[in-house]
Amino acid sequence: MDLTTVEVNKFHLELAGNPLDISLHVARPISDPMVDGLFKGVIDLGKIQSVIPLDSTTLAGIITSDVSFGGTMSMLEKEQYEQFKADGNVAVNGLTYKSPDLPQGLTVKNAELLFSPRYLDLKSFNLLIGRSDMQLSGKITDFLPYVFSNKTIKGNFVLTSGLLDANEFMTGSAPADTVTDTTQMTLFEVPKNIDFALNSNLKKVLYDKLEISDIKGLIEMKNGAAKLTNLSMNLLQGSMQMNGEYNTSNLAKPFIDFNLKINDIDIPSSFNAFSMVARFAPVAKNAKGKVSAGISLWSQLDQHMSPVLPTVSGSGTLSSRSVEIGNSRVFEKLADALKNDKFRQIALKDVNIGFDIKDGRVYVKPFTTKMGNTSLTIAGDQGLDQTLNYTMALTLPRTEIGSSVMNSLTSAAAAKGIAIKP
Repeated sequence: MDLTTVEVNKFHLELAGNPLDISLHVARPISDPMVDGLFKGVIDLGKIQSVIPLDSTTLAGIITSDVSFGGTMSMLEKEQYEQFKADGNVAVNGLTYKSPDLPQGLTVKNAELLFSPRYLDLKSFNLLIGRSDMQLSGKITDFLPYVFSNKTIKGNFVLTSGLLDANEFMTGSAPADTVTDTTQMTLFEVPKNIDFALNSNLKKVLYDKLEISDIKGLIEMKNGAAKLTNLSMNLLQGSMQMNGEYNTSNLAKPFIDFNLKINDIDIPSSFNAFSMVARFAPVAKNAKGKVSAGISLWSQLDQHMSPVLPTVSGSGTLSSRSVEIGNSRVFEKLADALKNDKFRQIALKDVNIGFDIKDGRVYVKPFTTKMGNTSLTIAGDQGLDQTLNYTMALTLPRTEIGSSVMNSLTSAAAAKGIAIKP
């Protein structure tokens, strides 16, 4: 049997006018299989569809290939991959695909992949899916060990995009202008046998209710985790810099671990964009102003890539030059107690807050801020169940206290022999 050889010197096929040339030589199938072959052809997908109808599917485009390969099994077993021949190229032009499973449609304007024993060279890949465009180029190494021995494949890429609408890929998604709270992402598993580095430059990204612009930075995928390094972006009328990782190495307990630096984002916009802000800081619903923050954050994720809120932990600082708060039950009660409507709509100046997040609660360290002539020192904690546990110490001029309240205080003090001078 080991003397058996297979010879296909030249096999020519035309399908709907598409020429395909194949040659194949196989020897020593038992002791050390050797293979040598060639695949060369031009495929017009539009013509193929006329011969093989695809129900409710549109398919067109030209694929050209000229690939040769050759080597022995012992080369692969001994990891002598450079001795294994793999040369040629595959090119795609004007490929379009649309089906019930991909109603927004897909277009590959052009793509070219060059083969060599050492690497695959993706010279270009210009993709359009729905409204989203992506341009990708780079090199892939160790692809033969990956294919034949399931070892780690490595690559370095550059990704650019003018618009990336992630809402089009969400489960049960709607168009970007009708995205609702029911829109959900599905947990994405980062493969453990890839080692990719992606330098990104994305002009505009739509994700749920967020519009993000000028995303730049390094994204690395390795050992089941996606690591972000110096990733910067503009959002919510401000900017953010991010370092950290999204980790699915244990798919039952995926997690995020991030360090964020946030600069001058709009408070109402962040409340509307992030459900976690609404849970941890409901007062933001009625607040106006911009805020900056430095945050370290860790959390497990559920199967829809949302934080499992009781597991959220972290710490940070939050600052603002000016914050206005209205319709707050806390300050409404304060205004009633002091008989001064000024406290119903407050403006805090030079806010600087330190906080910790643990067991689903935010613990605010004591901080002092000014509200006109009034000084407030606030500390406490709050939970996901909307419970509050805060203390507030006020230092305020007598003129800020209503006359009836002042008279009551004066009378109570006089009853104890204390004289309050006006």
